[in-house]
Amino acid sequence: MKRKQFGVLFTRAISNAITAAGLDESLFADEVELHLEGRHNLDVQTAISRLFLADDRFFKIIDVSVHPRRSNQIFVGVSGHEPGPWSETYAPDELGPYKVMAVA
Repeated sequence: MKRKQFGVLFTRAISNAITAAGLDESLFADEVELHLEGRHNLDVQTAISRLFLADDRFFKIIDVSVHPRRSNQIFVGVSGHEPGPWSETYAPDELGPYKVMAVA
């Protein structure tokens, strides 16, 4: 899996999370709240750079949802699992490590 395709799947997961929450994508800025080694508000491309480890090494689960307290921001959280190959991600035949979560 190359970085570009990894990024495409990330933006698809964001879109799926917004749709699942029944919200309009135009309400969202190009920013996510990333929980990885602390909490960071980052633009999507910077978040992709932080989430992409290597062509053959990935976080196993990356939760993506509409932020539970701010309905116009995306929450992204990385599981504590040891990174591994794409085949060991949450849904390797679909969104890979991205797990779209319902709004809490």
